[in-house]
Amino acid sequence: MKIKASDRRRLLQKLPPDLAGAVVFGPDGGQVREVATALSRLAVADPTDPFTVAEISPESLKEDPGRIANEAATVSLMGGRRLVWVRGATDGLTDALESAAEVPGDGYFLLVEAGSLEARSKLRKWAEGADRVAAIACWVDDDRALADVITETLSAADVAIDADARAFAVSVLGGDRMVARGEIEKLALYVGAGGRATLDDVRLLLGDSAETVADDVARGVLDGEPEAADRAMRRAVEDGVAAVAIVRASIRAFIRLQGMIAVRAGGVPTDQALKAARPPLHFSETARYRRAVDRLSLPLVIRVLDDLVTTEIRCKTTGYPDTAVCRQALLGIAGRIRSAFRGR
Repeated sequence: MKIKASDRRRLLQKLPPDLAGAVVFGPDGGQVREVATALSRLAVADPTDPFTVAEISPESLKEDPGRIANEAATVSLMGGRRLVWVRGATDGLTDALESAAEVPGDGYFLLVEAGSLEARSKLRKWAEGADRVAAIACWVDDDRALADVITETLSAADVAIDADARAFAVSVLGGDRMVARGEIEKLALYVGAGGRATLDDVRLLLGDSAETVADDVARGVLDGEPEAADRAMRRAVEDGVAAVAIVRASIRAFIRLQGMIAVRAGGVPTDQALKAARPPLHFSETARYRRAVDRLSLPLVIRVLDDLVTTEIRCKTTGYPDTAVCRQALLGIAGRIRSAFRGR
């Protein structure tokens, strides 16, 4: 059965007595693991107990395809319900999972983790159509959902957060729920129970390194240097910066540029247009933006911003690897900027 987003919270609080299992899937691997872990704690008293839990990988099924159903039919040595936990499931396991879910009785719970499954996926179709199995999709968090995760995680640690600090945290986190939650937990430890996280706290704990390497990517794009942008992006990915945060750094850069070019188009000298930048330019950025203001047209910058916003949406919704989506788009934009600088 397909679980709506509005029903998911209730399901994660108490499992229906007639539910035999759940398939948790989606592009946000951290969220998939988080939801699966929550379900495992509802299914059995101790998800780490090897006498109660059977963890199965797709590789282990090559020699024994019937193992899932056999594990579901096995009576727990300690009594109570048994958890059969399948990780990394694909369409090829659908028949085996369906057989396991049809094992009579309530002595087991079948928990399945999968990656992105398209609407036509055999595994997804089976889970959404099964009567006793919940299909739970884990999409990449949008800004509102990520803000809720931040507030929820800090509240659990008795830490409050200022509105501007939360907004900044949303802008630099994203992509993977588990990674984002881990970063917020670090912030909670830094602030301490009973404290309040300020914008300075968030910048110190979350923003400095992520913001710097993401801005390096944006500089490469703005300079029309795909090679420099690619090198910076590789560093950003290695440092664990979310693809959405990398895209947003370029969005911020081109929004600033758009404002300056618009002022320049009104007949204002370039130097005065640069002084109109918001936030104000650091002296080290002046030459870069002067070149862009003098050489790039307002229609081009508007098209680039449209493409960047579309890229952010694609990173969150298509199910394709967000890093690949981000890299392809940004390097393409950098190439277009290079052509514009060369007058082609």
